[in-house]
Amino acid sequence: MNMTRPEVSYRILEECQVGEQRLVIYDYTAFPPDKPARNLFAYGPTGEMLWRAESIDRGATDAYGSFFSTTPLKVWNFCCCVCTIDVKTGQITQVEESR
Repeated sequence: MNMTRPEVSYRILEECQVGEQRLVIYDYTAFPPDKPARNLFAYGPTGEMLWRAESIDRGATDAYGSFFSTTPLKVWNFCCCVCTIDVKTGQITQVEESR
């Protein structure tokens, strides 16, 4: 599938394809340092933003770092947890604490 890449000024840490969506984790250091980065975005086939993943509200270290899996969508967060994200909405459905 040929998808249009959205024009952004943030450095991409990681990206993947899930169905017709392009999921992108941007460099968290480009976001304000005193609050959650919310740096995981989903884009449609023409580059339109579909959603921005919600945060787990744990302050400045609350930022996404890498994909664990795409089915289900699991993403590692710098707060030492793995978040399961609803791929249709960007809402967190589960938080698993890392040990």
